[in-house]
Amino acid sequence: MIVCYSGQRLMDESQSIFHRAYAAEWYKFSPRLKSLLIITLYRSNVPCGLKAGNMIPLSIATFAAVIRIAMSYFTAFTSFKE
Repeated sequence: MIVCYSGQRLMDESQSIFHRAYAAEWYKFSPRLKSLLIITLYRSNVPCGLKAGNMIPLSIATFAAVIRIAMSYFTAFTSFKE
């Protein structure tokens, strides 16, 4: 849970960078800052995130899916016991 929560926070914060840069009053910036803002928007368009084994993104949705599958297996095993 802790690792998945950390991955979710990282994704949320990286998306927040994009939204804050997008909402900036760019028309008041100097030409140099405008070009840096374009680079920032381009780089932050894809959110950062943690991955397990470079395949599975660690997020709250992944944690919920693992818990759901574990409960499904638990239910199946208890039904075989009876």
